[in-house]
Amino acid sequence: MQTDSEFTKEYTNILYQYKVKSTAAISDFNPDKEKLNFFGQEFTKLYYDNWHSVTEEGFIGGALSLSYTPSKADMVYDEFVRELQNLFSKYEQDDKITFHYKTEVCICRFQ
Repeated sequence: MQTDSEFTKEYTNILYQYKVKSTAAISDFNPDKEKLNFFGQEFTKLYYDNWHSVTEEGFIGGALSLSYTPSKADMVYDEFVRELQNLFSKYEQDDKITFHYKTEVCICRFQ
C-alpha cells in the first residue's frame, strides 16, 4: 500500500492507535534476502501501480480482518469502527475509498 496520501496516513495512524497486538508485523524479515535465496542469483525488480476501490463495508471489514485490530470482544471495538466510519466519510468519492498500491514483480532466469 502506498502511504504518501493524507488518507493512508490517517488510516495507518488509526490502525496503529487501536492495535491490540504489539508484536504484529514486527520481524527481522528481509524480503530481498529471501528472494535472493529463492532465486539463487541476482534478479530484476519492476514496479506497477494499481488500486483497489472498496465500499464502506469493505473498508471496515478489511480493517477488522487484520490480526492486530480489535475484535467485538475488545472494549475499543465500537470506537475503532466509528473512527473508520468517520475516515471513510471524510475521503469517500462515489461511496468508495480507493487504496493505491505498488506491486513488485521479480524477474529471473533459472538455468
